[in-house]
Amino acid sequence: MKTYTITDGYFLIDDTMKHHTKTVTARLNSISGKHRIVESTDPVKQTTKYLLTNELTWEAFKIISVYSNRWVVEEFFRNAKL
Repeated sequence: MKTYTITDGYFLIDDTMKHHTKTVTARLNSISGKHRIVESTDPVKQTTKYLLTNELTWEAFKIISVYSNRWVVEEFFRNAKL
């Protein structure tokens, strides 16, 4: 993996919870083209999530927001199959 840029940052959820993020734009051996990888760490739950997108201009907050909204849809369809 060849790294192009790394960005560190924080963002607030509900004006109280601070998430730490790292964003890397890279080329991956197994996927053609450039991609953004966002590492999001939740200090309260002590969990880290990695998100991958081909939207190179999106900031970490937008990527996490889109994935969060999409996750609700995925959960709905998964539960509907049960």
